[in-house]
Amino acid sequence: MLEISDDSEKDKKSALIKSKTIVQENFFITLPWSPQIYFSVRGSENFHIYLWIAKDLAWSQGSYYPAMIFGTSALAWCLVLAYHAISSRCLEEVYMLIALILWLSANFVWMAGEVFSGDDDYVVPTSAIIMESAIAWILFYHVILRPLGLIPPDAFMTARYESAGLKSRFSYFKNWRQYEHAHTLCWLGKDLSWNQACQPTWVLCLVPTILIAADFIYVTWNTKKMTIDTAHYVAQLMWVLGNMAWALGEVFNVPGYGDDFVAYPLTATDDVAIHRTRWYSSWILLAAFIPIVCLYCIWLPLTCMGKIETADIEENHVIVQQQAAPHPPLPPPPQQQQEQQAVVPPPQAPQFQEKQKEKNVVEAEEPIVNAMHDVEAAHSAKEDQIPMAKPTASIL
Repeated sequence: MLEISDDSEKDKKSALIKSKTIVQENFFITLPWSPQIYFSVRGSENFHIYLWIAKDLAWSQGSYYPAMIFGTSALAWCLVLAYHAISSRCLEEVYMLIALILWLSANFVWMAGEVFSGDDDYVVPTSAIIMESAIAWILFYHVILRPLGLIPPDAFMTARYESAGLKSRFSYFKNWRQYEHAHTLCWLGKDLSWNQACQPTWVLCLVPTILIAADFIYVTWNTKKMTIDTAHYVAQLMWVLGNMAWALGEVFNVPGYGDDFVAYPLTATDDVAIHRTRWYSSWILLAAFIPIVCLYCIWLPLTCMGKIETADIEENHVIVQQQAAPHPPLPPPPQQQQEQQAVVPPPQAPQFQEKQKEKNVVEAEEPIVNAMHDVEAAHSAKEDQIPMAKPTASIL
């Protein structure tokens, strides 16, 4: 019995580890840290954020080689995102990834022109065309493809996000992923307005970009207390604020705080440096790594050692059980539901139910009674044979 219980415990542990791996390979990253996290969908996207912020920080500092290294790495990491999008067989993911690659390419061209020559005038038209293409690509989805049902929302992905408690407060978005894509669209519009120094559209796109980024933090923390997700959304919000501070001097050309494309070191303390919004932007972008550093250096080690118990772990035990199956069960179509309801037998009278229960008990006990009768018959037959053997032995 002890060996059987040990084996069952081992089976339970192995099943839990396997189900955790299944979850990490897909969307949810709030389980205790594992190297596999960077090969999951959410983990690879978070690592992409690190590269983007580092690229913008190097750009704001006018550092050519770091900016080119992080920018090229961010472009190359799109191959990992493409792998996940294609392997998920979700057409919506593949479609939106194309817009993301266009956005990053435009941003890279814009950055490369400035850090290489110190002036981005000759690359602004090219980067603007690429960003306009990305915006048109997303708008085409919302105006044509989605209303016509040509790219329907993925039911499997919707079920996964909802099981984790990630759901948009707006009914237009069928799942959390679509809410994140809307944030991308607003951010794209903000960058294009910054690129073209268009003040009205920059403000128009900046407000929803900040509000949605703040809502990401509210939902992941106040709703489910997903610490890892919240930390990355905080870094993302600070990234938006850093870009806002930088663009403020260029788009509005604030007196005394204009940006003349001259980068100043973070350690600069002269009056010229502190009167440049670009200098403040560098500090905000650097501060965007604070929640990430706290996450990896404080929260995760203490959590893995059992010093911190958070709702992340308890919540994901439920998620693990729900995600162990490759696909969550979906409700049957309305016609099938009607057929199932049609064949449901009518409620039975209490007297009939009692008789049916007695009949079921008798039928359940019948094999046991028959087996007992067989044992008694065999035992009696054995007793009958034993006395007959004794006289034979005595005769011999």
